[in-house]
Amino acid sequence: MRVLFAAGLIIVLFSPTLFALPKYLEAFKKNYLEAAGTKLADCAICHPVKGKMKEQSLFAQDFKKAGHDFAKIGELDSDKDRFTNFEEIVAVTFPQDKTDLPDIPAMVKQIKAEGKTDAKGFAEVAAESYKDVARRLAGTI
Repeated sequence: MRVLFAAGLIIVLFSPTLFALPKYLEAFKKNYLEAAGTKLADCAICHPVKGKMKEQSLFAQDFKKAGHDFAKIGELDSDKDRFTNFEEIVAVTFPQDKTDLPDIPAMVKQIKAEGKTDAKGFAEVAAESYKDVARRLAGTI
């Protein structure tokens, strides 16, 4: 009976699901209000392989290295796809998946609709989009 109890205790204590901390997912949702209710507001934001909670994405590894501070990893590009983590989260794409990219055609369409078709215009629209999102995330608008 004691052996069975000890074996059960070991299984529970070393279960891979215990490595996933819901407090980090909740912190993610609070830091990125726009991501709440999207595919990003899930354990997959840090654990890309379903059922293998011990495996962490590059985004999760960067988050851990930054002392679990989302502000410190916003400007990083965890998946090396040339979009920052912040840009990807705003675009509702996974910052740990280099094949999941922001919708550039939609951004170009918005730029053309506003009549800003040169490089400077593109930069202005992109900067304004991200500023608005940043303000929303900070709760100032």
